[in-house]
Amino acid sequence: MARLSQKTWLQLLAFMGVGGVQLVVDAAVFHVLVQWGAPTVPANFTGRLVGACMGFALNATLTFRSAMRGSMSWQAWKRFWVFWFAMTVLSSVLVRSGQALLPDDPRASGWLTAVKLGVEATLAALSFIISRQWVFQHVP
Repeated sequence: MARLSQKTWLQLLAFMGVGGVQLVVDAAVFHVLVQWGAPTVPANFTGRLVGACMGFALNATLTFRSAMRGSMSWQAWKRFWVFWFAMTVLSSVLVRSGQALLPDDPRASGWLTAVKLGVEATLAALSFIISRQWVFQHVP
């Protein structure tokens, strides 16, 4: 098995830090919207959108800065949103599936938020690989 380079480890740690903050923002927006009576899928979409805007800026300027040669490119921006949309569809399907397993009780929104956190944490590894290999790659 190949060892990860120091650069990859540093990127992974930065990605996890940014992702942690992004996850908290995403889950907080989701939880508040569900508490206010918003349906699960629109609440998930909105939470992911708010978190994604922050995450893109932080990952482009901190985590993958060297891969992007210090600037955010239009190509990276387009790839990010294509990737974000696909991951949001997958996330929404998984969160909605998890919701189907919960009791139909307004007090279960805390459990629904826990389901969302689990889904997003699970998708984080895939997100790192795709972000590093495709989204934030420099395009000459």
